[in-house]
Amino acid sequence: MIGFILDQIISPFWPYIAAAGAAALAYFTGRSSGEAKVKAKQAEARADAVIRGAEGAAEAAKQINAGKTPQQIRDDNDARW
Repeated sequence: MIGFILDQIISPFWPYIAAAGAAALAYFTGRSSGEAKVKAKQAEARADAVIRGAEGAAEAAKQINAGKTPQQIRDDNDARW
């Protein structure tokens, strides 16, 4: 009975089943590599933001050492934006 089912009913559809499986595999493989690219891009953007923040903090420390108040530094920064 099972032999008949495999031989007569399912066997004509094996190429279609294999093609669907290959398409699903390609979709999920591409999706995971695309996901990795997005995560890498986000990590790079995060690293750039940390660098910019450190540079801004260093500049603020210089300005405080020069005698500016935090409010003056904030106002100058807001004016630049």
